[in-house]
Parts: sequence; structure tokens; C-alpha cells
Amino acid sequence: MAAWRRICCPVDFTAPSRLALRVAAELAQASKAHLTLLLVTGRRVGPANVFAPPSALGPGRRRREAFAAWLEEAEALAPGRVDSAVLSGVADEQVLGFAEECGFDLIVVGTAGPRRVFRRASPLAEALLRRAAIPVLFVPPTSPGPATATA
Repeated sequence: MAAWRRICCPVDFTAPSRLALRVAAELAQASKAHLTLLLVTGRRVGPANVFAPPSALGPGRRRREAFAAWLEEAEALAPGRVDSAVLSGVADEQVLGFAEECGFDLIVVGTAGPRRVFRRASPLAEALLRRAAIPVLFVPPTSPGPATATA
């Protein structure tokens, strides 16, 4: 396994995203890497806004509280290795730009699909698969281990 130094984990307050957060935090702890949780709010991507489920991202205060709770969870799994960023815009563009700008060497993202992750990929997962210049770890919700792809 590669020794990761900087891991980016985009989150969207869904169950697959929470699983990705846990996998990313465990990887960060095991490889002594730095983990950044990334929340992207704003414009739609494809048919649905991948990073803005209405129930989780209603008023700004509720969104901040939810994100703080997710940060606490990540910090509990990887003490001293976690920080965060919140960006606004089109999710896939923001994630890809942020990953490149900050020099991440792995992106960990949850998907809605089971083992055949690309058959039911979100617009974000498709964009990462097609355009990411760094490895992407896709974490499906129904498998005991993550599915990987290197872009």
C-alpha cells in the first residue's frame, strides 16, 4: 500500500459519505497522513446537487453544526491529523481544483452503488473517475472493504 501523506475526503452528510469519512480517517491514522474533510455547497451538478441534501444543508447554522460533528468523528478516529475546508460552487470542479491546489495524493469518496460502483456512480464519482490526476478510493456502502480506482 502506498504511504499517503495528504488525504481529501469530500462529505455530503449521507451514509455513504460517513463510511468514506471513517475509511479516510483510518487510512490517515494508519499511514500518519493528514486528512482534510471537504464540504462543497452551491450550484447543482447533473440532475441533483451531490453535496447538498436539503435535510442536512438547510439553514447555515444546522449545516455548520453537522459539519462540526463530522469533524469531531474524524478527529476521534485520527487524532491530530484532521482539518476541514468549505467551498462553494460546482462540486466536481471544486473537489478536483482543491485536490490539485493543495497537493493531495488521495481522494476518498463514498458512493451509492454497491461493488459495481461505476454502474450507479454519482456525477461527482464519474467526474473523479474521468478527470482526477491522483488516486481515488471509492467506498461503496454495501461492501466490507472499499473499491478502488486510480484515475
